[in-house]
Amino acid sequence: MYSLDRALAWLSFVLVSLTILVGPWVFGTWEAWHFWPAATLIFVSAFAFAIRLLLKAYRAEIFGRSNWRPSGGPGKSVQAGFLFYTVFLAYAFLRAMRSEVHTDAERSFLLFLTPALVGAQVAFSFSARQNRTLFLMMAANLVLLGLYGVLNHVLFKNAYTMWLPGEPQYQTGFYRATGSYVCPDHFSGIMEFALAIGLAFAVTQRSPAGLRAGGLATAALALAGIFFSKSRGGGLTVMVMLPACLVFCLFTWGRRARLYLRLATALAGPALLAALLLTGNSYMERFSSYFGFTKDSERPTLTEVRQRLSSTARGTMFSAAYRAWKTSPAFGIGAGMHQNLWPHFAASPDGNRKTMDWPKRINNQWHSYEVHNDWLQLLEEYGLVGLILFMPPLFCLAMALALLRKQQRGENSPWMNSVLISSAIMALIAMTFHSLGDFNLQMPATTWMLSALLCFPLHEAVWSSKSRTNTDRTDGTDTYTPS
Repeated sequence: MYSLDRALAWLSFVLVSLTILVGPWVFGTWEAWHFWPAATLIFVSAFAFAIRLLLKAYRAEIFGRSNWRPSGGPGKSVQAGFLFYTVFLAYAFLRAMRSEVHTDAERSFLLFLTPALVGAQVAFSFSARQNRTLFLMMAANLVLLGLYGVLNHVLFKNAYTMWLPGEPQYQTGFYRATGSYVCPDHFSGIMEFALAIGLAFAVTQRSPAGLRAGGLATAALALAGIFFSKSRGGGLTVMVMLPACLVFCLFTWGRRARLYLRLATALAGPALLAALLLTGNSYMERFSSYFGFTKDSERPTLTEVRQRLSSTARGTMFSAAYRAWKTSPAFGIGAGMHQNLWPHFAASPDGNRKTMDWPKRINNQWHSYEVHNDWLQLLEEYGLVGLILFMPPLFCLAMALALLRKQQRGENSPWMNSVLISSAIMALIAMTFHSLGDFNLQMPATTWMLSALLCFPLHEAVWSSKSRTNTDRTDGTDTYTPS
């Protein structure tokens, strides 16, 4: 029975690792012929995990003991978070079953289910050594993704995205790095993960000097990738992540050292930002042109800026999604139904069928598959009930990370745990903010990476010190000793 458990443990680890590492290289597994094989690997790994759970229950009944013991507040927050998320998944499943377009509803539901399956295995099934190994492999993979994106941009002007010709719409007016993703904004999203990991290594006090230097290099590469992607959302996210790092991720340093580091950054940060703003570069040109600021035009008024933003593609999608949500505010228009109902809400709402008045903005020239705002799309498709049900697990996750961060302030705490906690905190902040203006979390590979990053530190929360002593084996499996 032990050999079976060991084989199943390694099967789950290999399949999940393969999915997380390969997924970003096949265009973020956006297309169905990439998504379904990857999802199948996750399902098989989850099935192996389920068999391990049955074996654990069987052996616990025989030996009269259980190996999983939540360690205080963080562990209870993790358990509550998974419980609340199960309630949300049940609601999402019911909404998907009632959706009129089954394939789109199925994909929408799986974008919530598959990250949960990945996260549950990272938190409850993998050993601490397996999690550290997967984390380091993810960091190395993100470095390779960043190098590919930067070199493909600098040397080849993004003529190809992997083995396919690049989308010309992203190279019109401004050359934008796409990396292995089709859209530069999504490449910027995974570079934010690289930035989170790099900064975590750099700011953790007891991390080895070599890894700290590697973290700084990774952070620099991530910033270069975001800069070359010319993602406005990515740039704003960086401006949120860096202060967040100073506030939340210096917990391994003493109080005086934290003060000096924050003061030094407070002086250097604005100087670097001013240099970026005042130096003529295509990134800032693209950023300012979005608000109507160009070299050859007069400075627009605030009213003109608001009118311009409302007439942009995102402004049009946001207003259409809001109007769609108002038709069914409690339960939403249905899982995955945004793209299908888009023609009904794409035009401006000032048309009148009775008087035969056409809308001022017909908007029949392009189609919206996603809202470019994950929070608004959640509200639109799953309603206020879905949004409310999604909040408790998110709150429990943030609470668990906060409690783990508090526990790691001791001088003898493992430095790697601090790196995992800091990476999770910054990844959560990055995606929570960037999702206000893009649909990174509609990219399956991005959701799986985010789930793993968030659940790496949670592993420490769901295993008591006594359990870890008996279970943290080098082969990644658990041992059971009769009482």
